[in-house]
Amino acid sequence: MEPLVGDGVATVEVGNVLTVLWEHPATITRFEWLKAIMDRKADATPGGFLMLNVIAATSSPPDAALRRRIQAHFKEIVPRMRMIIVVALGDSLWVSVVRTIVRAVALLSGQSAHQVVVATVAEGVAIARKLGATASAAELTQAVDELADVLGMHPPPRRPTQPSDVIRR
Repeated sequence: MEPLVGDGVATVEVGNVLTVLWEHPATITRFEWLKAIMDRKADATPGGFLMLNVIAATSSPPDAALRRRIQAHFKEIVPRMRMIIVVALGDSLWVSVVRTIVRAVALLSGQSAHQVVVATVAEGVAIARKLGATASAAELTQAVDELADVLGMHPPPRRPTQPSDVIRR
């Protein structure tokens, strides 16, 4: 499928996985754009879909108003999803910030069992495959690289050779 490109965020569907790459900060406009895509994917995937949500260090956390909107949407959509796999690309501080926000949003929406945060694309892809992704690891990795290309992120997000520990709930 062809990538869909928004302002600083892009997505592509690869089998039962919705792959997302955030280059710019999370805003209400960007989230509403993504929300519509997520809703369509949920409607088209009766068995539930996986979301590989890659957040570049060039992004920034959502403000309080947006976090409330995300929480409300997660209450609706997460029961129709299998898992949200968040990849926080950056140093350990950025991974900790992303993990804290994802935990808070998931906890407050009652969906804490449906999310995981990792520090590399390779880890995110491995988890997606373990959870039944219909796309291969190579296809999912290529999807992230294609999204980086359409967003003009050069070089694309690279995966360290040594995976970090998986950071869970």
